[in-house]
Amino acid sequence: MEYRRIVVKIGSGVMDCAQNQFDLPVLKNLVSQLASLHKNGVSVCVVTSGAVSSGLRELKLSTRPKEIVEKQALAAIGQGKLIHTYATLFAKHDIPIAQVLLSRDDLEKRRRFLNARNTLQRLFESKVIPIINENDSVATEELRYGDNDLLSSLVAIKLDADLLILLTTVEGLYDKNPACYPDAQIIPVIENFDDTYYNMSDAKTSEMGTGGMSSKLEAAQMAVNAGIQVHIANGKRKNVIQDLLEKKSVGTLISCRECSLSSREKWIIYNRAARGKKIIVDEGAREAIVSRGKSLLPSGIVKVEGTFQEGDVIKISDRKGKVIAKGFTSYSSHEINKIKGHKSSDIETLLGYCTSTEVIHRNNMVLIERQ
Repeated sequence: MEYRRIVVKIGSGVMDCAQNQFDLPVLKNLVSQLASLHKNGVSVCVVTSGAVSSGLRELKLSTRPKEIVEKQALAAIGQGKLIHTYATLFAKHDIPIAQVLLSRDDLEKRRRFLNARNTLQRLFESKVIPIINENDSVATEELRYGDNDLLSSLVAIKLDADLLILLTTVEGLYDKNPACYPDAQIIPVIENFDDTYYNMSDAKTSEMGTGGMSSKLEAAQMAVNAGIQVHIANGKRKNVIQDLLEKKSVGTLISCRECSLSSREKWIIYNRAARGKKIIVDEGAREAIVSRGKSLLPSGIVKVEGTFQEGDVIKISDRKGKVIAKGFTSYSSHEINKIKGHKSSDIETLLGYCTSTEVIHRNNMVLIERQ
């Protein structure tokens, strides 16, 4: 398979060495491989960790703090050193880079997402390699991205990448925990990924990192469902990217599934901001949405859960709690609570205005089996 666009995630454990500093030989080798891909016409995007651990080194601290504000400060200190290291290494191959710091809103608010994607697309057109990191200095939910595993998956999905490479400090996914079972074997290929593989993962995190195999599998599941191949491999291994692209026995390859969703539909489906934001509908509305492809009208809404604003992505579920669709809403939770159960013709009377006769238009909605 010829790859057009590849996202490579480099974890904190890969970045650092036992001497509590950047593992420059490893980074030089990775950059050399990425530079080769870039010069052969492949759009390369790097999602990197390492800002917090770099900040730890600058302040000569040995333990990763637990308080978010302390992590934010360390990220602010370490990000400059991190991006300077990448810039220096890529400069040796005459390749310019761009620092791109993303927050959750940059991926989950439609307008900001489109702006970020347009910027990244222009960087690709200009033959510049984007170096992406979560904006840890202002992020308050940094741990939820699992050492940038989920961030890299979301970036890959939203950039319509062909391949996501998750570089970690283990060889790949084992059939059981190798730390406990000496006979544990690497799973070289997973054709049909399902939840059973989570039982094989070890959720422990490293001292510097925040992820673990569980977060990598969650990220992988999102990507393969969106039609993107995923490869989990040991980033410390020399020429790991080159070897896996040459189909050598390296790490674990997770085959993707066919996905007919448009880029817009993928953005809706994989928008994590929908968590805790839900509209519950009656049977008539459920049937109209699922079987007849209709928009969601206020008359079919029986309950609103969570707080959200106009334009937010929310879930639609039936009375039994089954999520049937996701979409971005034309009204806030406060407004919907006022108009639920009423006809569309009553909206202006109830609110004093009517911006849309539909709460969620069909064009802004995607049916799902499970999310």
